[in-house]
Amino acid sequence: MSILLLVVVLVEARSASEPVLVPQEARVSPAAGGGCPVLDPERRPVRIMFVGDSMTQGRSGSATYRYWVWRGLTDPVEDGGAGREDVVFVGPTTTLNGPDGASAYEHLDHGFADQLEHAGSAGATFPSSREQFPAARLVRQGRPDVIVLQLGYNDANDPDLTPAELAERFTSYVEAVRAVAPDTRFVLGEIPPAEGARSTPEETAERNRRTAEANALVAERWGGSPCAVQVNRLRDADDPAWDPVEHTYDGAHPDPAGETLMADRMLESLGRLGVFAGEVHVYDADEAWDPRPRPEVTATDDGRVRVAWASEKDRLSATSLQLLVTTDGEERETRFYTDDVVTLDLGPGEHEVRAVVGRGLPGRMVSEPGEPAVVTTR
Repeated sequence: MSILLLVVVLVEARSASEPVLVPQEARVSPAAGGGCPVLDPERRPVRIMFVGDSMTQGRSGSATYRYWVWRGLTDPVEDGGAGREDVVFVGPTTTLNGPDGASAYEHLDHGFADQLEHAGSAGATFPSSREQFPAARLVRQGRPDVIVLQLGYNDANDPDLTPAELAERFTSYVEAVRAVAPDTRFVLGEIPPAEGARSTPEETAERNRRTAEANALVAERWGGSPCAVQVNRLRDADDPAWDPVEHTYDGAHPDPAGETLMADRMLESLGRLGVFAGEVHVYDADEAWDPRPRPEVTATDDGRVRVAWASEKDRLSATSLQLLVTTDGEERETRFYTDDVVTLDLGPGEHEVRAVVGRGLPGRMVSEPGEPAVVTTR
């Protein structure tokens, strides 16, 4: 039987000492496969909030790992998902890192267009995230049942921050939320290793040592509360372990395969936490990037082809452009350009031009070709 409890808690209000009655629903259901009580699907939708940095927010033109968590939770069981129809994502923003708007997301299918809310911000550290999105306000407004917390990567940029101090920031955040909503469950994301494109090998190795030790301290601190807090095993698990060369486009931010792996590890933790029963996996090492680039392709007065893509560069957070040209059945491909405008001398005829874009380090993240644009030169 479900019971409605009234719990008196202190929340962020006009008067810091003013008690506010916050209703909390006691949800008692049979245990999930991991032995933790399942969040009751009969009371109301389960509310999940993602708190993090640019990995959580995502770049314009990306799917984000949040999309793949959504797919894992809501896809039918026969299609490999958890089959939960009673889940909503909550948060104070829907923005991506880059041009705003839903159209900047790579995928909006399967109902994700209505689940873009989150509390992620590029460059966020624990202190800056708590300043931008105070924990008490997040909980009061979003009332999450589960918080997926993926912070700490940018905190580790401070070489003077010890592993113990970094691990304490996780604990401080959890305790700040629990002071307002003690029943909130957590997934704590491990801090992934860095590749070190802008650092010396020695600096990168030292950073990765500190974050690995911080991850171990977090797991040790919260390992005794498996039905309240789960640490996702992004870095420590095998098959595969997180590799910044294989799973990022710049040594830090996930590429399409990396987004699916990050989501896969989050889903494993959500399952152990009692959000669903069984196992769900979404990792795909071959996941393609298909943002459908659509530059402006026109013929010039002197018989050449002009391709303008500045707006697409921003919309897709792309850094380079390649063009695939078909003329009279003959296929050609250009090199990758970084200029906002590219002019091609293709000769007279009808040309089919498709765009391919790249992001990050050369060759690391290359899109599927966009729809063809047909242009005639004389």
